[in-house]
Amino acid sequence: MNLVEVIITKHALLRLIERKPRKYKKFNAKIVENIIQNVIENGKIVPRSENEIRISTSNYTLGCSISGNRIIVKTVMKTSEMTESFRKLVKKRGVKSNWKAIVTNTDKIEKWLEDLEKLENICSICGICSEVRLVVKCNILNAGVCADCCVIVGGPYLKSCKSCLLGKEFWRSYYALPKIKEVPYIL
Repeated sequence: MNLVEVIITKHALLRLIERKPRKYKKFNAKIVENIIQNVIENGKIVPRSENEIRISTSNYTLGCSISGNRIIVKTVMKTSEMTESFRKLVKKRGVKSNWKAIVTNTDKIEKWLEDLEKLENICSICGICSEVRLVVKCNILNAGVCADCCVIVGGPYLKSCKSCLLGKEFWRSYYALPKIKEVPYIL
């Protein structure tokens, strides 16, 4: 096995957090490192250009660039969301990886995760803390938003808001309301 140095960009970390499995309540740097290492060590490699590759497993596809003995992970995608032609290409022409990955920027990943956690605990519009009112990560702003400010942003009516905690709660209560079939008129 060839030993390679892996650097994860902040963009790749954000994309992984968006696509994380539900079994992880909270992400830490070790979990991120393990997921990326497993994809690199067990995935199939599909070259895109001279120094660009995709590494794909059944769950994740990494968009990477290569420079010498270093892999820079630029983005993370769900393999199920990739096109059917790409998945066929991986099956036909993908080469099994023979790399042993070592993630070198774990300290930066920890710092980025701490910064993201701080951002999600405060509403980016009104500044209220999550200890006072429920604050969740908004899919529109990509920052923390409280339940009151969610309506200002345009949620929970938009399609992207249906996966948000506030949007799910809104639609759950909306469908739970009894439907009025006839409206009585008083003359």
